[in-house]
Amino acid sequence: MKFRQTSALFLFISWTSFASAQHREPGPPDVVIDSYQTLNDDQFQARIDYSGISLTMKGVAIFDALDDSVTLHLEYESTQDLAEGARLSFQTYDKDKQLLKRDHQRADFRQNGEGLHAVFDAKLSLRELGLDSRSSDIYLQFNYVNEGEYWYDMKFPDIELPSIYFTSFPRGECFDPIFSFHPIVAPRSTRVYSPLIFSAYNSKEGVFKHRNAIQAEIETPKLQSPRRSISDSLSLGFNRYATLTAFRSLETGKFRLRQGLVWDYVQWYELYPNNDYKDIYIVSNLAYCGLAGFTAFVVWTFWRAAGKTSNPYSRKIAKGLSGFGAALLIAHLASSSYILTFAILVILAWIQNTKLNWPVRLYSTAFLTLFAIECYWLIPAGDGRWYVDQLAISFFLYAIVLSPLALVSRKSFGLTILAFLTLIGCSYFPALTYYSDFFNDLPSLRTLGYMSQITQLTGSISSIADDHWLNPIAFCAWSWSCLLIRENRYRSTAASTSN
Repeated sequence: MKFRQTSALFLFISWTSFASAQHREPGPPDVVIDSYQTLNDDQFQARIDYSGISLTMKGVAIFDALDDSVTLHLEYESTQDLAEGARLSFQTYDKDKQLLKRDHQRADFRQNGEGLHAVFDAKLSLRELGLDSRSSDIYLQFNYVNEGEYWYDMKFPDIELPSIYFTSFPRGECFDPIFSFHPIVAPRSTRVYSPLIFSAYNSKEGVFKHRNAIQAEIETPKLQSPRRSISDSLSLGFNRYATLTAFRSLETGKFRLRQGLVWDYVQWYELYPNNDYKDIYIVSNLAYCGLAGFTAFVVWTFWRAAGKTSNPYSRKIAKGLSGFGAALLIAHLASSSYILTFAILVILAWIQNTKLNWPVRLYSTAFLTLFAIECYWLIPAGDGRWYVDQLAISFFLYAIVLSPLALVSRKSFGLTILAFLTLIGCSYFPALTYYSDFFNDLPSLRTLGYMSQITQLTGSISSIADDHWLNPIAFCAWSWSCLLIRENRYRSTAASTSN
């Protein structure tokens, strides 16, 4: 038993010393290759033909820009006196002769007349070697090894071992994400934006073939993400770019997404070192607004609690949590284009808490409610784009048309007009939107009379009956609540004052 433990310890120490020993310093390369033959748009070949004192090496190296790799096909002849079990391998170094990787593929020798012969086929991923994406130089130092015993350059420092230095070889398109933001929760059927800052490099200095898009771990047609060209991104200098990637999910559920780059009909870019997929939960629009409202209420509650507590540490913790929650809420609302609609509703609530008189508050409630509904149908429920000119026209149009409300002093008459306006606001935009979607979805109205088209008709109705129309009702309920709560508070204050 003691002998076995001693033997195991000896083998462990021997293997550790074998794996950690230093190779000899790489000298000047025996072969320098700086010209390459073009095989196609993405593959380039270099021929290798070297004859030394006791060895020869012939073959080709093929650089593939598509997957950023190099493949070696070599025939190796040697008349050196090698120990039984010796195998051919190599080490890789960068242009500064810093070791990139020690252990690579092996090739067995076979006796061939008076010498040894080996056929060497190896494929190297340049990114997995740790080679910088902008570097186009790599140093290969060939070596022999007796597994678990020794490397020949360590035991025989003067042994002839060939080396190849590839310089200025073509590299493919290389990308590295620097910063990206993915919302944790996003609404269904709404364009969601995800900011991305990344570095991109193309050694051929041509147009990038890959385009930016949101990539799903499991591809589904229910997830739509328009492709954006690298040239359309904002250049930050030094091969760095900033862009907004958009996606829209047509169904609820959990998705695993990431910022991706795709070469249409060819491949997704899969050489990201640490670009893991992230979980994103797609919920209904009504649930999204409810969750946003609940988060805003919690943030407001923590902020008020921070102002009332006497403990300075508790105050700092409460303000820190409320600040973090507010920043997270704003980031999510901005990514889903809900930020303007929610900002208008917050302003509406703030106006109701001021000392403005009844006509002004009635006017501001009607004006901001209708404008918030239009912003919602135009941006989150629309195509997600901000039509500044159209919003500006609507803003001033509502302000002018609704201005007579600022002269209405009778509250019953004002509430009646407000009810009529909110009813129009909740029904006008959904009616126009669904009418357009419904008839654009049908190939021809003439086919509606046929029995075979009944299923298509019901399908068209169900496809447009999503939950977008429910949110404007919630917005109107919020506006009415703010107005009526303020009036009830005013009456209670007036009654207590009179008593």
